[in-house]
Amino acid sequence: MKYVGLLILWIGAALALSACNFFSQPADLQTENLENQVANTEIAAVRQTATVNADRLLITLAYAQTSVSVLNQQGTRIASTLVAAGMLMVDTSGITAVAPTPNPGGNPGANPPAGAPAGGSLITPIVGEGAARSNIEIQQPPSPTPLATADPNVPRLGNFQLAGQVGVDDCPLGATTSFSSTATEIYATAIAYNVRSGDLISTRWLRDGTEIATYDWQPSFDIEQACIWFYLPASEVEFVPGNWSVEFTLNGAAAGSPVAFTITDQS
Repeated sequence: MKYVGLLILWIGAALALSACNFFSQPADLQTENLENQVANTEIAAVRQTATVNADRLLITLAYAQTSVSVLNQQGTRIASTLVAAGMLMVDTSGITAVAPTPNPGGNPGANPPAGAPAGGSLITPIVGEGAARSNIEIQQPPSPTPLATADPNVPRLGNFQLAGQVGVDDCPLGATTSFSSTATEIYATAIAYNVRSGDLISTRWLRDGTEIATYDWQPSFDIEQACIWFYLPASEVEFVPGNWSVEFTLNGAAAGSPVAFTITDQS
């Protein structure tokens, strides 16, 4: 009976232990599940990385396509501008080079092969699509019209200047456009070209648009190219401060633009 009781106790303990592990997974199955979870995590990480890289590639591709489009537009605008300006545009995409055929026997004077273009050119242009085209008819720009030049023999005046005094050659000394109210005289000079004896040269002096004095002179000799002068003396005209000007005329016609000057109060 003693041994029978021990056997019953041992069987009961074994059953109890097996009952405790009845709902637990085997160790090898648990290891497999853990490995699957790790693998799933790694797959998810790879998928996220691949998605980011793909997005970067798409952005780079879009930028590259945009840059190419901008370059094509710029090329079209440049070519159209050159064509509109009259420059002859040659579409190189429509040119096919033909390998040269050596002359028979190496004789430079031999006739070119049959079918070769006149003049020895072996380039055959064909119609093709280039990077830019224009529907503007290309025309050679017209030859510029020569500018009309003044007759060198016509009497004229030029190089108008003002000064406080003139030299022995009648040209101004220290040209200026500002004078003091205490000055004694003001000279207006010019260079006379082809002026003949008897021509009428005049000066008209104005202050703030009002005529103050007029002087005429008729030379008794020809002047090919030399300085002439008129002067405004303080003994005849009061040098009132303000904006002044002097106009030259030759034979009744304006010889140039009025020369402006100022007189300031220095009292």
